[in-house]
Amino acid sequence: MSLKEEINEENVKLLVESVVDILNNSEIQLFQNKPTVDIFMKGGDSIGMSLIDDGKTNFEYNLCSKPRKGEIYLFADKSLLLDAKLIKILAVDQAKRIIDEIQEGTAYRLNIERVIKLIKNKHYSVAVVFLVSAFENAMRDIFFQNNVFWFYRSQSEVYNIEDYYVKKYGIKIKELKIKTSFRLGYDKDIDGEKWILTKTDYNKCLKWKRIEYWNKIYSTCKKIGIYDDYIKKLIANNNREIGQFDILKDLLLDPTNRSKFNFQRILHKNGVCWAFKNFYYIDLEKNYKTDLNDLENYFQKRHAIIHGKLEDTEIKKEDIEDMMDIINRILSFLKDKINQFKLNPNVILQYGTFDKTKDYI
Repeated sequence: MSLKEEINEENVKLLVESVVDILNNSEIQLFQNKPTVDIFMKGGDSIGMSLIDDGKTNFEYNLCSKPRKGEIYLFADKSLLLDAKLIKILAVDQAKRIIDEIQEGTAYRLNIERVIKLIKNKHYSVAVVFLVSAFENAMRDIFFQNNVFWFYRSQSEVYNIEDYYVKKYGIKIKELKIKTSFRLGYDKDIDGEKWILTKTDYNKCLKWKRIEYWNKIYSTCKKIGIYDDYIKKLIANNNREIGQFDILKDLLLDPTNRSKFNFQRILHKNGVCWAFKNFYYIDLEKNYKTDLNDLENYFQKRHAIIHGKLEDTEIKKEDIEDMMDIINRILSFLKDKINQFKLNPNVILQYGTFDKTKDYI
């Protein structure tokens, strides 16, 4: 299916133009007149929009696979773009994100301002160091400040996991009306076929879901190195978790444990990709493999600079600007993706009971 067939172009245009209007009304002028917009896919379920300031008097839209460098980037789940009622809400959220980035004196914004001045004065090596610090601070803030959405994901993805267990333990039938000599525990239609579970087999499914729940906690604690601390807190609470992952969250949000995440590492243990995939189910490698490899190379340059192995003359201004653009795209993607959890009615906690009649949130 082509990009044109997958998206609702009118709603994309409505989103972009609403965001630009809000920015203009907030006296934030990012474009000379109207931006040109490169529309592209990211990861199969997100639509990306690169807003380019090329002096056009009217909005222009291009569908492409490789967007040009934009002043700002917007991202939206395809499912949300289908609902015109959500577009205005989505636009307000995204405009607020951009305004906050520009106006707030965050560590990220301060570092970016320093980087721009350093580039202007041709202090390229110091600019790279500050840019890596800006990325690290921004990633840490996004990861911890949005912890309310840890372990939530699309309901359709959860049901794919549920389908596995239904098929593993269930019985496929061709007709709705059948005579049974057992207690029916659960039934579900999967790809046009009806599956049923006995009460006993349904309990097996619930048992496996609980095992998945505890395996998630175990693997996360072992990976980060807080397993012993977790067990102590669990024992103190009579071997019961509080709510869903609350003891785990309490430990992870402790300042002494935050350093166990390394947001200067991209593809390595306890680094950026692992953290967002494990806690938010956002696969950055799937969406930004090439960009992440480039960032990894830039971060290695930072290491060489600190150890006196790289001089200003060995670094190109264009490389730093490219690095800034990659960071801008990735941060915009993550913020928009996580913010849209609030708007998506089909986002639920993955682990715990999979009874679809329950209110998960």
